[in-house]
Amino acid sequence: MYAVIRHHRVQGAAVEELARQGREDFAPMIKTMPGFVAYTIVAGQDMVSTVSIFEDKAAAEESTRKAVAWAADKVTDFDVPTEVIEGEVSIYETA
Repeated sequence: MYAVIRHHRVQGAAVEELARQGREDFAPMIKTMPGFVAYTIVAGQDMVSTVSIFEDKAAAEESTRKAVAWAADKVTDFDVPTEVIEGEVSIYETA
């Protein structure tokens, strides 16, 4: 498996707005991608982070292309500096 972590630095009300847009708009799109395993949004003090997990690197890279296109189209109301971390999943456990 392969993961992509996107860390967005935002302030104030933009935290909840970015999380809402991700939940309502991006999450449904990414779930339909081949190789999709999981997607999580974590919203906190001046940041929104997402973790996307895919079966392989190619699917994860495609999700990054879709995320860039989605952000260019949908996240236009505020500047969102983004840090992206990608890599092999070392351990994946669920309940």
